[in-house]
Order: sequence, then structure tokens, then C-alpha cells
Amino acid sequence: MSETTAKYVTERDKENAQTIAKLSWYIGTITPQRLAWYLNVEIDEVECILGSDEHLAAIEELIRTCPYRSGRSIEEWWAREWKHKPSAFAKRMRLSEAAASKLIEKVLKGI
Repeated sequence: MSETTAKYVTERDKENAQTIAKLSWYIGTITPQRLAWYLNVEIDEVECILGSDEHLAAIEELIRTCPYRSGRSIEEWWAREWKHKPSAFAKRMRLSEAAASKLIEKVLKGI
């Protein structure tokens, strides 16, 4: 029998991940220090959230429900806004390029 360690995620963790995703989405690149200050948490906590499953899920939700896409499909939005600069999207959303690429691939395949 293998042992796995499950990470317990609190509702506050989910809310913080959603807030970080929204701030990055609407404002742009924000330092972990500023995010920690805004959320009133330690920088270590922000760094644990960045790239977590909760953070990725919050970004995916923003991609799927983007209010300023104005009827454009996700594919059109991606092609117009980010396709030629995926590293800029990753930086803005505080993700590694690999994580951002996997997330976009997942969203585009799931349409």
C-alpha cells in the first residue's frame, strides 16, 4: 500500500487563490510581496498558492467566464490576445510557462 500525502485546503486558501488570480487577471503582474500585503498573509503563503491546483482552477474559471471577451470564443480570445506571447500570459498570471501552457491546452481541448 502506498502512502500519499493529501494537502488539506481550507476555504480561505481557495478564496486567496481566487483573489490572486483575479488581481493578476485584471491588474497585471503583481509582486508576491504586494499580494501578501493585500491578503494580509505571509509571502510564503502566497508562494504556496501560486501554481497550486486552486490557483490554476481560478485562472481556468476566469478564462471560461471572461466578461470582456464580448462574445468572442476562447480560441479567438487566445489567438488575438496571447497566442504569440504565451510567456507574457504566464508572467501576468504568476505561473511558470509550462503550467500556463498546460492550462491553456486543457481549456482549449475542453471546449
